[in-house]
Parts: sequence; C-alpha cells; structure tokens
Amino acid sequence: MVSVVMATYNGARYVGEQIESVLAQTYRDFELVICDDCSTDNTADILYQYAEKDKRIRVIRNQCNLGFKDNFQHAIQCCSRTEYVALCDQDDIWTEDHLQHLVNIIGDKSLACANSVITDQDLKPTGRTLAQQQSFDYIPCDDMLRSQTILLWRNPYQGSTMLVRRSLLDKALPFPDGVNFHDSWLAILSCFAGGIVYSPHAVSLYRMHGTNASGDKMQPMSRIKALYARLLGLKANDRIPMIQGIIDRVGDLNDNQTDYLNRM
Repeated sequence: MVSVVMATYNGARYVGEQIESVLAQTYRDFELVICDDCSTDNTADILYQYAEKDKRIRVIRNQCNLGFKDNFQHAIQCCSRTEYVALCDQDDIWTEDHLQHLVNIIGDKSLACANSVITDQDLKPTGRTLAQQQSFDYIPCDDMLRSQTILLWRNPYQGSTMLVRRSLLDKALPFPDGVNFHDSWLAILSCFAGGIVYSPHAVSLYRMHGTNASGDKMQPMSRIKALYARLLGLKANDRIPMIQGIIDRVGDLNDNQTDYLNRM
C-alpha cells in the first residue's frame, strides 16, 4: 500500500483535476491524505466532496497556516505507516501509471523520482520536460556526486514525482530547521541513506501558472549560474543545515562520506 500525501492551500481552481488523476491510477492500493493549510477559498469544500465519494481520501484542516514545507510534513505524519509515501502537489496532473511506475523502479533504493512534462496553466505542453529544463544530463549516477549537485547548484528532483520509503522518512522527520524545501532535504538525505533511483519517464504534467510554490525553479539556469546564485546568496542557501542534518540523522556514515561532507 502507498500513502499519497497532498498539501493544499487556496487550490480550488485546479485541485479537483489533480484528485481525479490520483483516483484514476492503475495502481489501486493507496490512501490519499490531504492537509489543507487554512485555505480562504472553497478548496476545503471540494476536498470534503471528494472524501464523501471515495473512502480512500482523508481530509485534514490545519488550525493555523504552516507553509508548504511544514504542511507536507504534517500530511506525512498523519498518513498510515505504509511502506511507501508519494508526494502530490495540488495543481499538477498525474499520468495514470504514476504510482505503478515509481513502485516498479524503486527496487532497494530509499527514494524514486521521475520526469515531468511542463505545461501551461491549461495543460498545453510547452515542449520541454523537467529533465530538459533542469539539465539532468549533467547529473551523474553516483549518489555522492548527486548530493554535490543538490548542495552546490540546485535540487533537480521534483517532490511531486517522489516515492519515498518509510525508512527514509523515519530519518528525515521532522524536517531540520533552516532547510527551505522538503524535496531537497529528502533527495540529499537519500544520497546518504539508501540512494536515489531516477527515471526519465514522465509521470506527471507540471502545470505552470505563476503562483506555484516552486515556480521559480522552472526558470532556465545553467549549472554555473546556479552555483554563483548560491554563493552570492541570490538563491536560498540552506547547504549548512542540510549537511548538519545528514550528520545528525544518518548514524552509519562511512569515513568517505564523512570526509566528503567535511569538505563541502
């Protein structure tokens, strides 16, 4: 069984379409836990309507606004202790094989992630995938070098295409103070605790509409520009909290991993 966790906030325009795409999965053994972060539109009404129709859906409303990162954390903490947890944004569309593909490829890794097709707000493809946008051809298969990519440039692994093993979440939660994005934290922690498997197969439509929580990530940026942006503080620099978090949470780092983190 997979727990699908969705974080919502003022998502009434698109959330229904996303829920429909989750319910249409070929992989049927899942629950859908949705945490609404004090929406001021009719998002909650839409969520409750779907929950009445499908017993796999559970809706939780936060008592105060947590922000997108902590809202995802709350949703994960509220789901059942299933072997896998899949993260779900409120405004994308999943392909019908989204869950099945991720379950098929995760193997013995702690995190599986896949590609997305970038679309406009009306789901018209832009002609680019997330892999093309984020220069995935520069990312090596070695997990230590992948972690270097995340620390020095940017995180190319999209949270809404992640399937996370429970053992990794036990190390990852609670998200460390100072870490800005939950998907970056899960991706880099997995490099030191079980590894990442990535598939170029697109499992979702990433809808760009100007108000995405991570919309700035979709601006084309070379590795060199991204590195300078981090070093100059133009991009949120949470490298030190992530390194410290890895040291604190992974109790069996080998000497090479420890030396690597110290050099970073």
